[in-house]
Amino acid sequence: MTNYELMWAWLEDADGRLIEARTWLEKAWYHRVVRLSQECCELAQKALLAFYGLDVPKEHYLHKLVGRQPAVRRLPREVQRRLFESGRELSEDRIPSFYGGSDGTPPQALYDAERAQEALEQAYFVLETVKALIEAAGGQAKRPKR
Repeated sequence: MTNYELMWAWLEDADGRLIEARTWLEKAWYHRVVRLSQECCELAQKALLAFYGLDVPKEHYLHKLVGRQPAVRRLPREVQRRLFESGRELSEDRIPSFYGGSDGTPPQALYDAERAQEALEQAYFVLETVKALIEAAGGQAKRPKR
């Protein structure tokens, strides 16, 4: 599988996670919205790293590595900050949104509508920024039709 095929697969999956997250938001399953938003963000970050030809680490905390990429460092400071903070915050929510709190609090009790909406917006921002970076570098953020 080429880096482009991986990139497209991850971007398609990231888009799918956003669709699922919106559905869970309507059902008030806020922990699922946060979880799927984190997955969307992670998949988008992995797609960007694959596009740049890097070996994509098999880990979940990618915001620092993404932030070190030259194209990302050329973005306006506010965009860089938002990209980094969105990735970091969603990474921090990864485990609790799935397993619950370290004190035994279930994931359903940890998140409210406001945090779920914020997570969804963060994931959307990361995904759209990644797509824009790929397109700006001459890549295609959508798989060509066959």
